[in-house]
Amino acid sequence: MHDRFIVYAKKLLEKSELWSSCYREDVALRGHNTNNTVESSMRILKDRIFKRLNTVQLVDFLVTRLEQYYERRLINVANNRHDELSHSRYLTKDSHIALCNVWKLSEDIVHVPSAANADISYSVNTTLWVCTCPAGCSGAPCKHQWAAVTKYHEEYFNFLPVSSPSMRKLFHYIATGKDNMPDSWLMFQNQLPEQWQVRGIQQHCKYMIQLLA
Repeated sequence: MHDRFIVYAKKLLEKSELWSSCYREDVALRGHNTNNTVESSMRILKDRIFKRLNTVQLVDFLVTRLEQYYERRLINVANNRHDELSHSRYLTKDSHIALCNVWKLSEDIVHVPSAANADISYSVNTTLWVCTCPAGCSGAPCKHQWAAVTKYHEEYFNFLPVSSPSMRKLFHYIATGKDNMPDSWLMFQNQLPEQWQVRGIQQHCKYMIQLLA
């Protein structure tokens, strides 16, 4: 039995480039070295939903209500309701990086200083959304990318679209399949151009009538 295990371990070692994360440090996996996204999704379902259901209720939920569950979660993100996501790494909290020290070196490169060491700085590519820091070099979200997003209001996929009306509208479209929402519907008051104030209210009224019809 021991000899068979040694043979098994040697075969794994020969294929280590296929499964070991140290060989994939330069690959843009966005922090997903395994199927952890799927596993995380199933863990949430098991911990929050499945444990409260018996077998019959479980089958009914999977067949008739699972799609509605994900639709509701997407709509919550579109409406900036993040109560259930307060600990998500995709909802980064305000860091100690001073935004006055964040500036663009070129059209898609942003210089961001380290929050812990003033002598170190990192570069964020806002086209690929990668960072030169250890956490963000593979494309995973990091606080330096968040600083670039906050300073320049860039469109991004690495974080929940808190301040991006167009991205929040995309989440709403994925959830409902409806693209008839006015552009101003998801904007904050200070994001609306002055000439849109009255027109925005008119569009909101028309859209509410459509929803209630």
